[in-house]
Formats: sequence, structure tokens, C-alpha cells
Amino acid sequence: MIGRAAIAGTVIASLLLATPAHALTPNEKARLARGETLAEPTTYHRNGGRFVGGVSYRIVDADAARLSAMLRTPKTWASLLPRVSDVSLLAVEKNGHAHLRITHAFGPFRGAYEVVLAFTDQGRYGRFWVNRTADNDLVDGWGFVRLTPLPMGKTLVTWAVLFDLGDGVTRSMFESKMQRAALDVPRRLSNAAAS
Repeated sequence: MIGRAAIAGTVIASLLLATPAHALTPNEKARLARGETLAEPTTYHRNGGRFVGGVSYRIVDADAARLSAMLRTPKTWASLLPRVSDVSLLAVEKNGHAHLRITHAFGPFRGAYEVVLAFTDQGRYGRFWVNRTADNDLVDGWGFVRLTPLPMGKTLVTWAVLFDLGDGVTRSMFESKMQRAALDVPRRLSNAAAS
């Protein structure tokens, strides 16, 4: 799993470097300052799989420690992801990695998967990946969240995610909707922090 996570980190880092975060335009900076979310969707092909997702950014009016605590609370994930019907904490390893079972419901369709969460840097950097040894309706996925403290108690949230729904009906019906929803997590986190 460590090797796979390292590969995932390299892929996501390359996606992040390809985004405007390192050379934000004045317009993009103004949008972030107004509280908008910047999203850079992407599609990535690897080993016969089709991964969608991307990177999104938002300045949230909450400090990084509070946002980190929220992200490390399983029930928060129900408000961050679309159409979640259940989030269960399955286990916490000695190294602090938490295993969550997340179930989504789209009308008569249901999909569930196990994700592993690992936080470092005083909780300001978190990685997550689909536990491929579990029974999942998601073929694969991984990503990260970075919480960069800003002045006046604000935080720049950087969220990156890639996931593979597999071939078939699920991809054709839900892929583009799920990609948009996946990139909306910083906005949802902002809303959760405000309530």
C-alpha cells in the first residue's frame, strides 16, 4: 500500500503543478479572495483505467486546526461528499490511519467503498486512498487535502482527487456529475465550517 500511495502522491503532485496554483492570475486571486472555489478538472489514463477528478482551491473563513479536526471526524464526510447515505468508521490503525466505509445513494442506485485517511504535518496535510483489498463499488481512487494557514484565521484549502468508476453503466450515468461534486469539496467544507 505504501508504494501505491507514493505513486498516487507523485501523480497528484504532477496534476497540482499543472494547475494555475503556482501562477495565479489577478482574476483568479480576486475570485479566491471573494470566496469562490477554483476548480481544475482533469482526466487521467493509467494501466487501462480512466481516472477523473482534478484539483480545487478555496479560502475558508476558519483556521487550519479547526478544519483539520472536521476532516478527521467521520460524520463530516457525509456533508462533504454528494449523496452520502452512510459513513462508518471501521478501524484506526496504530499509525493513525483511519478506515471509513462510505455509501452513496443515487435514487435506486447505491455504491460503497472503503477509504483510508492519513494526516501529517500537525493535521494540515491529509492523504486518502481507496482500500483496494475491500469490497468496493469504486475501482480505485486517491487524493489529498492541504490546509495552508492564512492571516486573520483563514485557510487556503487545496483538494486533489482522482477516481476510477470502472466501465459500464455507472461511468456513463454518473462520472461527470461525480467529478463536479468531487471538486466541490472545498466549498462544502467552507459551508460546514460556517454552520
